[in-house]
Amino acid sequence: MNMPLTYEDFFKPRASYWGNRLGDAIAGQKLAQLELNDTFAKGLNVTGTIPGDGTAGGDALKQQDLINMVMNAELTMQNHAKFWNWISKVPCYSDIVELTRLDAYGGFRRGGFMNEADADGGIAATDPTLTRRTTPVKWLGGRYQVFRPALAIRSLTLNSDPIIGGSEAVSSQARLQRLILNANEMLWFGNNTENTHEFNGVIKQIQAVHAANKPTRYNCAGNAITPEVLEDIQQYLLSNGGVWTDFWWSPKAIADLSKQLIPAARSQFGTTIKMGNYADEMLIQSLGGDPATAQFHRDLFLDPFTETDAGSADSGAPTAPSTVAITQTTDAVGNAWGTKLAAGTYFYSAKAVGYSGRSVAVAGDTSVTVDGMNKVTVTITNATAAGTTAFFEVYRGTTAANRKYLGRVSSGSTGIGATVAYVDQGETIPGSASAVAVTNMPQANGASDVMFRQLYPTTRIVLPNSLMAENAGWILGGTAQLLRPTFCLVIENIGRYS
Repeated sequence: MNMPLTYEDFFKPRASYWGNRLGDAIAGQKLAQLELNDTFAKGLNVTGTIPGDGTAGGDALKQQDLINMVMNAELTMQNHAKFWNWISKVPCYSDIVELTRLDAYGGFRRGGFMNEADADGGIAATDPTLTRRTTPVKWLGGRYQVFRPALAIRSLTLNSDPIIGGSEAVSSQARLQRLILNANEMLWFGNNTENTHEFNGVIKQIQAVHAANKPTRYNCAGNAITPEVLEDIQQYLLSNGGVWTDFWWSPKAIADLSKQLIPAARSQFGTTIKMGNYADEMLIQSLGGDPATAQFHRDLFLDPFTETDAGSADSGAPTAPSTVAITQTTDAVGNAWGTKLAAGTYFYSAKAVGYSGRSVAVAGDTSVTVDGMNKVTVTITNATAAGTTAFFEVYRGTTAANRKYLGRVSSGSTGIGATVAYVDQGETIPGSASAVAVTNMPQANGASDVMFRQLYPTTRIVLPNSLMAENAGWILGGTAQLLRPTFCLVIENIGRYS
C-alpha cells in the first residue's frame, strides 16, 4: 500500500546523517544552522521592500554579495564583538517574537504551581490561563557613504581588488563592522525604557527578575572585585542554582583582580602553578562554578563607559537641552540596593542624543549637597521637535570639571519646551564597570539559553544622496533573548583597584 510522504520522510534523513557523525546534540545545532543558511540565501536572492517605518524604497537596491560582506565583517570583528560572535543567531519570522522564559511558570521550591500573570495559577477552569508574553523586534541601523568618483572608477574595473572587492565593498563593509559593534553593545546594555528604539539587552533582562530570595544583582558599590567579595558572589550564584556556564568580565576588572591574587596564583595562561592549580580554575571554583564546564571571557564593552560631558557636538546632532534644572528632595525609599545617594556635593549636566550623535553638554543650574538621605532630580527641557532627540544622557561629578556618564532617560514623545526627569538615587556610580555570569546551555532546537532572535536578512537600503556621494544604510532587525535570567547574575558598579 502506498503511503503519502510526510515531513518526517524528508527531515529524518538529514537528522540521521548528522546524528550518526556528530551526535544528536550537535545534529540539532547543525540542522538549525542549515535552516539559517537557507533562510539567509533566499532573502539575499530577492528584491523586496523591508517592513518597518522609514525603510520604504528598500526594493530599489539589489542585495548582491551581502552574505559574503556580512561574514567578512563578522570575522574582522571577532576579537572586539565577542558577545555577538559568541551567542546563537536564531531566526524569527515576525516583527513580534514570543518571549519564552524557561522559568516563567511552575512556581518555586515548596511553592506549588503558580502562573506568572495569576498567583492562583489560573487553573480554576479546565484550560489554565497562561499569559503568552511577546517582545517586539527592534531595528539597528548603520550608515555608509561611497563617493561617486570612486564608483565611476570601479565601474571601469580599474581598482577592483580580487580579495576585498572595489571601493564600495570596502567602504560599506567598514560601516557594517561598526553596526556589528553597536549590536554587540546593545546585546549587553540595550534598555527599552531609556530608549524606546532599543530592545532590552542581557543586563536589563537579568535586572528585571531580581528579588530578595532570588538575587540576580550584586553591587560592588564602586569597589574592585576582591578575593574577599568572591565568597559573596559565589553565594549569590549558588542560590540561583549554581549552573552558570560563562562568566563575562571587563578587561579592567579581571586585571585588577589578578593584581590582588597571591603571587603563587599569578602565571601565564597554560602554565602549571606550584600550588597544583590553574589561576582560571581557582577563580571558577571561588565563584561556585564547575571547572569542567565554566569558562571566563573578557569583553571590552563591559569596561566603564568613558564618555564625559566635555567636547563639542557631533555633526548633525540634535540641539542641546535649553535648561537643566537640579533639585533635591528627601528619599523615603532608596534605590534597588536598599541604600541612598552617598553624602557629598554633586554637579550634573545633560546632552541630547539623536541618530547623528550627541549635542554639547548643558550644565545644571546649580550644584547640590546631599547628606545621605536625599535623591536628586535632573529636569531636562527639550529644545528640539518631537522625534529628533531619542534620549538624554546625564553626567555627574564631584566637581564641575570631572562629570562622567551616569545614565540616560528617554525623551519619549516630548517636543520643544517639554521636560523629562532623571532621578538619581545613587544606584549607579559613574565610571564603573560590569560583569555578568550567564547560563548558556544548548537547547533541543539547536539554540542556547542566550540568543539573538534575528529577522533575516540583514539588508541595505538607499538613503538620500549627499553632494558627491551615494548613501545607504545597513538594517539589522532582531531582539536579544535570555531564557533563564533567574539563573544569571550581573555584578554592577565595579570600581578600580589601586
